[in-house]
Amino acid sequence: MELETGHISTNGHMDDNGNMGENGHMSPSEPKAVDDEALTEPGSAGQEAEPATPGVPETDSEQTQEQEQEQDFGPPALSPSQLKLYDDCPKKWKFRYLEKLPDPPGLAAVIGTFAHSVLEALMNLPPEQRTQDIAQAIAGQKFDEISRDKDFQRLNLGKPAIARFKWRAWDSITKLWTIEDPQQVEVIDVEVKLTTKVSGVPFVGYIDRLDNSPQGLVINDYKSGKPNHPGPNSDPNQRHLEDSHVFQVMLYAAAVTEESSDMPAKVRVLYLGELNGQIAEEVTPAKLEDVQAKLVETWGRISDSRISQTFEAKPSILCGWCAFLAHCQEGMETVIQFNETGKLKDSAPAMKLKQILFNRGAGSATLDSA
Repeated sequence: MELETGHISTNGHMDDNGNMGENGHMSPSEPKAVDDEALTEPGSAGQEAEPATPGVPETDSEQTQEQEQEQDFGPPALSPSQLKLYDDCPKKWKFRYLEKLPDPPGLAAVIGTFAHSVLEALMNLPPEQRTQDIAQAIAGQKFDEISRDKDFQRLNLGKPAIARFKWRAWDSITKLWTIEDPQQVEVIDVEVKLTTKVSGVPFVGYIDRLDNSPQGLVINDYKSGKPNHPGPNSDPNQRHLEDSHVFQVMLYAAAVTEESSDMPAKVRVLYLGELNGQIAEEVTPAKLEDVQAKLVETWGRISDSRISQTFEAKPSILCGWCAFLAHCQEGMETVIQFNETGKLKDSAPAMKLKQILFNRGAGSATLDSA
């Protein structure tokens, strides 16, 4: 098993504009970097914002990292985010991983990446240094870095929206203190890259944080949003299969177990979009067998799709937020139907497409009408 880790430390403070300085501070509960205009709801005058839409998948740090790992013939190994994307829509998987169509992260994803990087650096420090003051200092340096990143610059944020970006990111970062006391955590490593084979399937993953506990190893994954809502027929005993977030960390546990024979004791998903937000799941041999079986089954379906060059579209209202909508006839037709019945929000990115705007309610839009 290949393990690659990153280690970052920093000094300094963030002033009222998010810059590094000697004495600048930003209140954890009410960031001074945000003015009255920036505290208005996303979409207000002067704001560039991305809607928070229930059920719309966010790009996580794993997907961002793996983009640079792919080769011309497609992904050389399967990651949890790839597996979920294929389950959600094989045609979208094809656009993303085989045709490599542009899929730039949106505002929420960039905020999540920024918050992840701050917590990575913070939790890599000695326990006594894991304070909110030092988190502020790290955030100042990390904002200087991310402001030069192409994904951030592509958002084209104005000054009020940048302030809002900082406020949302800081709010996510400080949610960690409602989940746990960072100074009491025994961290083994952060940002651990796993490259191995799980039940014969080439696998790659990125563990946000690996801890030690009295019971054994604990695998942690940060999510910038909120927990998935279980369906009416959900089985709590099958959460490791039914909840994509839990399934992801349980796959990490399977990878660690298969390679090192040291089965982790627990996996945790830490939600930075919710107070006290976490899901903890005990790791058992039966659960590991379940997730490995699903991994093998999905790998087989992906292989069959690539051989037959058949990638099924699974259209839904989420097509309104798909970066590849303009390339997908099934998705476009579905979006038009939802638009005509008034179920598609005006904030959906699909509403910016010429076909939808011009034909709102007319029922005549097609991919060829742009």
